[in-house]
Amino acid sequence: MRLNGKLWMVVVSLVAMLVIPGKSECAAPQKAYPSGPVTMIVSWAAGGAADTAARALAEATKRFLAQPIVVQNVAGAGGAQGAVQVAKAKPDGYTVMFTTGSMVTQPHFEDVPYKVLEDFIPVLQVGGYPTMIVVRTDSRFKGFKEVVEYAKTNPGKLNYSTSGFGSIHHLLAERLFQSAGIQLTHVPFKDLRQGVTALLGGHLDLAAATPFDVVSHLQEGRVRALGLFLGERYKDMPDIPTWKEQGYDSVGFGWWGVAVPQRTPNSIVQKLHDAFKKGTENPPFTTVMNNLKTPIMYLNSQDTFRKWKEDYKKYGDIAKALSK
Repeated sequence: MRLNGKLWMVVVSLVAMLVIPGKSECAAPQKAYPSGPVTMIVSWAAGGAADTAARALAEATKRFLAQPIVVQNVAGAGGAQGAVQVAKAKPDGYTVMFTTGSMVTQPHFEDVPYKVLEDFIPVLQVGGYPTMIVVRTDSRFKGFKEVVEYAKTNPGKLNYSTSGFGSIHHLLAERLFQSAGIQLTHVPFKDLRQGVTALLGGHLDLAAATPFDVVSHLQEGRVRALGLFLGERYKDMPDIPTWKEQGYDSVGFGWWGVAVPQRTPNSIVQKLHDAFKKGTENPPFTTVMNNLKTPIMYLNSQDTFRKWKEDYKKYGDIAKALSK
């Protein structure tokens, strides 16, 4: 029996109505994010301030994601190795990065294989950290004035450590030394604490550090702080003078946060933001930040990106001045 045109169209429509729902019912449902552990890359060695803060944040946040957050240290190249790994990761929310201020300084010192303002999406900012310059208590230098006097007559003989070439600590220190008209030899380490250990062992003359890296050494009289890169004295260490007080316009404040690879869906970024923000408000993160003497400084994704852009330009200008 042959079907006329109208009847044929009806039959085709009925078959389509039967087949299409069948396909939908057989399709595997997408798993809600996150359905498994999230890896947090820390671009610094285990045991340092950034690593300690990152692990505390991961521990405080995991219950809000209902999944484990596994911290993985990928140290080296002033933080670039970890950043590259995250930039190349699948943008699915299962690889995140614990960010530091060096992300916006290092690209001005060397050719890194990523573009910080294009290859990452900031999830949020969680805190900040001040930097200081310290010497051993048995050092001939009782203050920065003596360092300047010696360095001017012995250029390049003094050395100092930071957490890596192009790190925020390196950039701030070099700007200070340039302002003072002196030249010191830079000795990069994987993190600040390693540099402080070398200082205590008599292998260095000065070291850049955060309060966390030296608080016990300051309390026990093993090191002395010469100055702090802040606009005003740090409330937790009021005895340490700022460089501004000593006549040098050297101010800088690093930050910590979380970022994901570019092209990560907005819904995932928002879910991560909400979970990590709750993490910043709860122990052990709040406890650890207090122990680190580092303030919690929250910024949302948009404001964090704005901060990145401002600092990228700011430190880029400083890097250009240093290269002259």
